[in-house]
Amino acid sequence: QQPLDVGDLARAGIAACAPGVASDGTLELVGPVAVPARQIVERAARLRGRRIRIVPVPVLPLRHALRVVRRIAGRGFSPDALHVLTTDTRLDPAPAARALGIELTPLDRMIERSLEP
Repeated sequence: QQPLDVGDLARAGIAACAPGVASDGTLELVGPVAVPARQIVERAARLRGRRIRIVPVPVLPLRHALRVVRRIAGRGFSPDALHVLTTDTRLDPAPAARALGIELTPLDRMIERSLEP
C-alpha cells in the first residue's frame, strides 16, 4: 500500500487545475512511503497503545468466499476490491508532489488524523 492523505489529494486536485501543471501528462500521485497493509494496522495500534494479533488469510479462498457472498446477498466486498487491496504499489512520490507543489503528509500523521474523534 502507498496511502495518500485525503488533504494531500485535495491540494493536488486544486493544484492540477492550474494551467500547465498536468498538461499532456500523467501524474502518479501516491503517498510518501510504500508499506504492507499489516504495517499500517500495526502502526495504528501502536499509536493507540494497543496490542494486536494479525492472522493471515489466504487470498484465493477469500476471493472465492467473497464471490459466493456477493452471489447470495447481491452485495458486499467484491473480489475486484480485494485485488486492488492486495496489489503491490511502489511508485516514486516525488515527481508528482514536486509538479503539484505539495508536501506529502507522513504516514504516521495520516494515521493519527484518522484516529482522531
